[in-house]
Amino acid sequence: MCRDCATRQRWTVLCTLSPIGDYAELREAVKIRDHISCRIQRIQAKVHNWLDRYFPEFLQVFTSWEGKAALETLNHFPLPQDIIEAGATQILTTWQKKIKRGLRPKRAMELVEQAKHSVGLCEGINMA
Repeated sequence: MCRDCATRQRWTVLCTLSPIGDYAELREAVKIRDHISCRIQRIQAKVHNWLDRYFPEFLQVFTSWEGKAALETLNHFPLPQDIIEAGATQILTTWQKKIKRGLRPKRAMELVEQAKHSVGLCEGINMA
């Protein structure tokens, strides 16, 4: 069989096996979704790894790091040293800028207390 015939035959097989139209769109959407899901899982694992290393007590104060207050805290005060320096009042004012209801001053004080007694890494925080 000549090269052109083999190429034509492979092309015919590919055309019959690959979906066309809506099915092709659906296949691409599933591939994109799988890719995004894998990226999300990797990012979540990196955040959990970082929290376990530098501030393991964080999840004792917040049930999930994905909540509004938790994300604001990680954005503005990522390390226990930053939380201790800021204090409960500054943490509350930072939360009030983004979160309109459900603020708990007790949670801010608990966060500061947990930061004071944190067993997380203190070395290498500049690269964290």
